[in-house]
Amino acid sequence: MKSTNKSADLTEQQMLAIQADVDGELAPRERSEVQALLAASAVARAFRDRISGAREVIRRGEPTRGVPEGRDFYWSQIRRQIEAAERLGPTSTPRRAVPAWLRWLGWGSPVLGAAAVAWVMMRPDGRFGLETAALIEGSQLEASGLVFRSEYDGVTIHWIN
Repeated sequence: MKSTNKSADLTEQQMLAIQADVDGELAPRERSEVQALLAASAVARAFRDRISGAREVIRRGEPTRGVPEGRDFYWSQIRRQIEAAERLGPTSTPRRAVPAWLRWLGWGSPVLGAAAVAWVMMRPDGRFGLETAALIEGSQLEASGLVFRSEYDGVTIHWIN
């Protein structure tokens, strides 16, 4: 099968040498070898023309960027902005006013939590609910259980049947 790529007749080393010649990166001795190759091979000349054309398209298509003012003026603007920011000092976000009822809720939530725990622990007859646990522990009921410990979560679960 015949290759449709005409540069396939050139070796990779020859193509790199031609590209380096187009970029002006060859020593005089290597440049004379590439010139001899270009004079002897139409495929090498076509490859050089394609590389040169692509290089020229890239060069023309690349936008030029410039600073409209002089270099000293540009850097002096940056310096002035930094100095102005330093004079203002560190910026902090202003504190928003918290409504009074929300402040009381912040103080009252621990108190309400403790009251809820005490209410759950107390039974209607005034005794603590921990006595039922002691009653179950001392009974002669046959029970089975399962213990699960997760070190990652720091949790132990006891399942009693």
